[in-house]
Amino acid sequence: MNLQNTTLLSLSLALICLGPVGCGDDLVESNDEVGEDTDTETESTEESTESTEESTESTEESTESTESETDTTETETDTTETDTTETDTTTEETDTGETDTTGETGTEDTTEDTTEESTETGPFEPCTGQCGTPGCGTCPDTAVVDIAGIHGIDATEATVDDYSLFLDVEFDMLGFLAPECFWKVGTPEEFEPEIWDDQLQGSGQNPVTGVDWCDAEAYCRWQGKHLCGLDGGEAGTIEDSTASNNEWYRACSNGGVFTYPYGDTYSGTACNGEDLALGAVSEVGSLSGCEGGVADIFDMSGNVWEWTAACAMEPMTEDFEQQCQRRGGSWFSNSFTMRCAIESERVRTFRAANTGIRC
Repeated sequence: MNLQNTTLLSLSLALICLGPVGCGDDLVESNDEVGEDTDTETESTEESTESTEESTESTEESTESTESETDTTETETDTTETDTTETDTTTEETDTGETDTTGETGTEDTTEDTTEESTETGPFEPCTGQCGTPGCGTCPDTAVVDIAGIHGIDATEATVDDYSLFLDVEFDMLGFLAPECFWKVGTPEEFEPEIWDDQLQGSGQNPVTGVDWCDAEAYCRWQGKHLCGLDGGEAGTIEDSTASNNEWYRACSNGGVFTYPYGDTYSGTACNGEDLALGAVSEVGSLSGCEGGVADIFDMSGNVWEWTAACAMEPMTEDFEQQCQRRGGSWFSNSFTMRCAIESERVRTFRAANTGIRC
């Protein structure tokens, strides 16, 4: 190719490059397109980021929703706790009802508790019957000797321990005492023997002393027994009492056979009297030589005087001033007084350290 042709070719190429669509423009546009694509990608990335943020926000909202649900749950839980509190309040009201029987709240519970308490302990009722029955205490374990023609007689005098069982019981005295002893109705302390504290410091097997006639009568009645009276167990008057019908005398003398429980001849060491010189009471049944008039009965001579059911008929005399009979002598009695046939009379209210009980 010659130079002229080469020049023409170059001009042609130049003209082509100066046409409506420039090469440079295409490149720029291309570059712009690339840039737009980049921007688009950037925007897409941003949109993705926004979407991510929205997703994050959605997640946060979901989280908040979850937290809200959690709060709701917690609120419901709190509500449940509030219900529990109300339940506790009800319980407290029930407790209050148990102590306040006048309130409406807890009345049913109170009634149930009262019923249960009544079932367990029962309503208190003072004793009007015999020992061994509800509310009337434990019976003494004193042996009873049966004798022909006699209702039965205790083998020994009542002891301090025995009488303590009696004092432990709360009695309805108006429904329990003999009519002759209504003057004694009052506090249980009225039946407490003289120098009782001192007696409690000694042996529980010593005979109880310092008791009046009504103490003795009530003590025997509490056991379903009686003070020795007429044959068959009936009370009698001093005037009606004789050697042939007196329970106490028949037991002491074996039906009139002996002068003393152990025989006709006095022994200063057989029973607790003046000559034995103990100077005080001895434990019941502790002197084996003082047995009789019948087998297994002890101390009917000496130790302590014993109240009987024979009292004087004195219509113009107050009951507490009437004379009642004692028998047997005591720890400071002499040989004459310790005979089975000897009797002694004192008013119902009389108490002394040498006077006790045999049922």
